[in-house]
Amino acid sequence: MLLDLCPTQTNSKPRLGLTQGLGNIMEYLSITETNKLIRKVLKESFPGVKFSVRGRSYSMGGSTNIGWTDGPNDKQVEALISVFEGSYFDGMIDYKGSRYGALDGQEVSFGPDFIFTNRRHSDTLRDKITARLIDKHGLPDGYDSIQSLLMGFDQGMLHSISPYLNNDNTCMNPYTWQALIGRGCAKHTLNPFPEHSPTFDRVAFKGDDGYGAGCVGRDGKGEGYGGYPRVGGQPI
Repeated sequence: MLLDLCPTQTNSKPRLGLTQGLGNIMEYLSITETNKLIRKVLKESFPGVKFSVRGRSYSMGGSTNIGWTDGPNDKQVEALISVFEGSYFDGMIDYKGSRYGALDGQEVSFGPDFIFTNRRHSDTLRDKITARLIDKHGLPDGYDSIQSLLMGFDQGMLHSISPYLNNDNTCMNPYTWQALIGRGCAKHTLNPFPEHSPTFDRVAFKGDDGYGAGCVGRDGKGEGYGGYPRVGGQPI
């Protein structure tokens, strides 16, 4: 039986394929079909935020890129869309493995191997975060206004300036003004409480092939590296 990506519409159903996985026959959703579900989840969870969801196919796989401005932070979006990734990559052994999902209780393989997020920050959000840091630490030496500090940030000139004394003021220091402003923008969210998504309720993570490090296997029965004790949590 074919899965209906839009259950409220009865006049059309997507054309899905079948794939063989570890002895089980499962439905395969293309990148385009998977992206339709992703768009619905994001629209329901963060109404009013405009997301760009674009798929890309290439030899032996494909990916989805999601972009937006301000709104929720990356972690909030990733928590909702990671279930739609069809693969994982273990760099220690240069291995791309399979992840399995379910839609309406039926096991499926989602199209994108990997999903990437790209959140952009508006000048308004950047200014807000910078003003908070100035209220807490004051302006650094050599800067007489928030405008001059923001100009230094945009030019990448704040890597050697820290509001904390006795810090190693290098580009690797996580407490420079450059790092604090950037990290503050990345963490800040304008949507702290996502709305309920009926579409997200329809999907579930059903495990992976159990081979790579941190894998859980199908329904949490994986070993990782074919025998070594696995690490990581149980499937959702």
